[in-house]
Amino acid sequence: MNMMKVFLIGIHGYLYLQILSFVSGGLLKPKIFFDKYPFVGERIHFKCNLGKERNNSYTYFYGDRHDRHNFLDVTHSDKGRNGLVFCQSTNRNGDVSEFSNVLTLDPHYGPEDVQISPTGNVYNVTEHDKLSLVCSAKCYPGCDFFWTYKQGQTAGRNLIIENLKRLEGGLYRCHANHTEVTTKTKSHDITINVLYSPTFSVYIKFSVNYTTSWSYTFTEGKLSLIVIIESNPTSSIRMYSSDFYTQIAAQCSSNGNYYSIGVSYMSCEKTGNYTLVASNGIGRSSYRTVQLTIQCKPKETILLRNETHTELGKEWVVQLSVVSNPKPNVTWANKTSFLWEIIKMDDFRFNFTSVLKADQLSDYGIYEIKICNTIGCITEYVVLKQKEKINYLVYAVSGGVAVLFFIYLATCWLCCRYKQQKSKATNPQTKNIPENHDHENSEHLYDDNIIPPSYFPNVHYVNSGHEDTNAFTNLGYVDLQHLKQEMANRKNKYDPLPRNYVNKKY
Repeated sequence: MNMMKVFLIGIHGYLYLQILSFVSGGLLKPKIFFDKYPFVGERIHFKCNLGKERNNSYTYFYGDRHDRHNFLDVTHSDKGRNGLVFCQSTNRNGDVSEFSNVLTLDPHYGPEDVQISPTGNVYNVTEHDKLSLVCSAKCYPGCDFFWTYKQGQTAGRNLIIENLKRLEGGLYRCHANHTEVTTKTKSHDITINVLYSPTFSVYIKFSVNYTTSWSYTFTEGKLSLIVIIESNPTSSIRMYSSDFYTQIAAQCSSNGNYYSIGVSYMSCEKTGNYTLVASNGIGRSSYRTVQLTIQCKPKETILLRNETHTELGKEWVVQLSVVSNPKPNVTWANKTSFLWEIIKMDDFRFNFTSVLKADQLSDYGIYEIKICNTIGCITEYVVLKQKEKINYLVYAVSGGVAVLFFIYLATCWLCCRYKQQKSKATNPQTKNIPENHDHENSEHLYDDNIIPPSYFPNVHYVNSGHEDTNAFTNLGYVDLQHLKQEMANRKNKYDPLPRNYVNKKY
C-alpha cells in the first residue's frame, strides 16, 4: 500500500522522492543518461545504470508514460514543450530504489525556414548603390549566421555593401548554423544582379578579325560589323548619320556582350562618319563613331547630249556626269588629242567636260568614252554627225511663190464676186411664178419687179390638203393674193419704180 502511494506521488512531484527512498531500504540510486542531445523529431535513447547490479529491472518515467524495459526511446515532436525523464531500479527481492536524476527534455530545433529580408531571390541593384539584406531562420535555442559570396565572407545576419560594384554581382549565400550542434546547418541562395549603363569596348570586327581601328573601307553593298558592349541589362543599338538627323535602318542582335549590326545596302554616296548609340535605360547612353569609306565603280552616267551635228572645223563641247568613288579617270578610246577636264564634284558625283572636232569627213562617227577607277570601268558613246548646208535662197523663193499664188487666188475670187453682184444689179431677170391651176384669175408673172434679196415672203406650200415635207419638189399652190398685198405695202420702201405685171389680164 505504501509502495503504490509513493509511486503515485513520485509521478506528480519530486518532493516525495526522498521519503520513498528512506522507506524502501538500501538500493543504490540509479543514474539515467541519453545517447545524444534531443532535437524535435529525432529518436532519443535513454538508459539507466546501477553499476555492478546488473540483474535489477528498471522503470522509466516520461510524463504520463512509464515503461518496464531496459531502455526508453522517445521521439519528441512538439516545439517549446518541456518534459521530465527519470528512472527507478527494482531488485529481485522487490526492493525499489530511489528515483534517478531527472533529465529535462527540452528538445532543440532548427535551423528552419531561412529567409532574406527584403524578400526575394533576385535583387536588381544599380551600380554604386547601397546593398542591405538581413538573413533570419527559426532556431532553438539559437543560430549563428554568416554570408559567403565569390569575393569572400561576411559574419553576421546583416549583409551591407555601401558602394556596389558590377564585379560584386552574382550568387550570395546565407548560412544558419545551430549554436549547440554546428553540424546542423541550412542555407539560402540569392542572386545580386548589378545594373549598369552600356560601355563600348575598344574592339570592333568588320570582316575577319577584331581591331581597334574604327575606320573601314569596303565596296558598296551589305555592311556587317560586330561591337563589344558591356551592359546590364542588354542594350539596344541605333545607328545615325553624322548629323544625327537620319537614323539608318540597321538590324541588330546580341549574344552576351557581342552585338551584331547589319545594313542591307550602303552606296558609295553614303560615305562618311556614322554614330552608334547604345542604351539600356540605366544611366546615360554610350556613343561611338565609325568611319565608313564606301567604294563603287563609275555609275549613274549622264551625258548632256550623246549625238550632235557639226560642221567641219567646228568644236562640240561634250559634258559628262558620273558617280564614282574613288575619283574616276575619263578618256577617249578613239585617237583624239582632246582631254577630259573635271569641273565640279558634289557628293561623289563628278562633272567632266571635253570637246570633239571634225577636221575632215573621216572624223565623223561614233566616239567611245572610257570611265574607270580602281573598282571597275564602264563605257559610254557619243555620235558626231556632219551638219548639212541649208540653201536659204531656195527656201525664200519657194516661200515667195507660194505667197504670190495665194494672193492671186484671193484676187480672182474677189473680182468674180464683184462682177456677179454688179450684173444682178444692172440686168434684173424675169421671175416666173409657178402657175396655180386652182386659181385661174391669179397673176402669175412679173416684169422687172425684182424682189430684194433680203426679202423672202412667207410662202405656204400645200398638196391635196396636207403639208408636204418635200414642198420644193412637189409644189402645190402659191397664195398670190397675199404676195401682192405684201408687195404693195413695201413698194415705196424697196422699189421706187412701178411694177408691171406680165400677162396681166385687164
